[in-house]
Amino acid sequence: MVIYTLEIIINADFPTPNWVDPVTRGPALYYVNSVFLCLATLSVALRLYTRIWIRNWFGWDDAFVVIALVRICAVTACVFLGYHEFGWDRHIYDIPYDKIQATGQTYYAVKLLWPVASCSVRLSIACLYYRLLKHCELDKFRWILHLNTGFIVAVLFVQMFTSAFACCRPVYDIWVWPRPSNPNCLDDDAAILAGAVLNTVSEFIMAALPIPAVFYLGVRGRQRWAVISILSIGFLVSIVGAVRIFFIWKAFTSLDQSWWAAPHVRNSSPKSAHIHSLNYSRYL
Repeated sequence: MVIYTLEIIINADFPTPNWVDPVTRGPALYYVNSVFLCLATLSVALRLYTRIWIRNWFGWDDAFVVIALVRICAVTACVFLGYHEFGWDRHIYDIPYDKIQATGQTYYAVKLLWPVASCSVRLSIACLYYRLLKHCELDKFRWILHLNTGFIVAVLFVQMFTSAFACCRPVYDIWVWPRPSNPNCLDDDAAILAGAVLNTVSEFIMAALPIPAVFYLGVRGRQRWAVISILSIGFLVSIVGAVRIFFIWKAFTSLDQSWWAAPHVRNSSPKSAHIHSLNYSRYL
């Protein structure tokens, strides 16, 4: 979400602001994300209970998914705060000027939290795949997993650098209001869209990785397709990611970014990480 300069807001031919009773997106975000967050928390709790109290073991995959869940909770809290206090559920011209800087600060917090949450879940699944390869004696697939893990880490660093640390110099230019006429900032829209595409590609690769191993192990008939069906739940994350990309593009091609970003925030961004955590629980 771009914090526009005062000149752009004045000259954008927006309707007269309604700061008293504006049109909003409604409470669907609270319901949708609360349900998915509760399901994700329950699935991770069950996973940890099984690993720690039944199997007496705690691995890197568990550590990464705990990091992800904490970040997911923080992202959801920021989104709820933005919706409830700072006008993320309304047209951009209906956001009071005295809330624009707080809107930018909350948005920046999400940019710091979201990449770590998303990539941590994929890293937890990658750690689990490493154990499964060793258990099934499929070391010839290890180099593919090495490449994918490197890709996940690279995506994380690119997102953190372009969207968070190097987005503006000084950093506070991303949220300060009134914004300078010519801030020294990267193209934030392009950076976020590119990050969303890279994330979705990584999610698709992660979902597809176990399928060749099923064929290599010689699983036959109905059992093979049953296993593939379970593993293919991961492709749901890729579908959500594709929806997310569409709404990011829609928001960034419109001056009314808060309005068009709302479906992305409600239906795609936190939910993608929530489904990631649910997807993790299929290995219980």
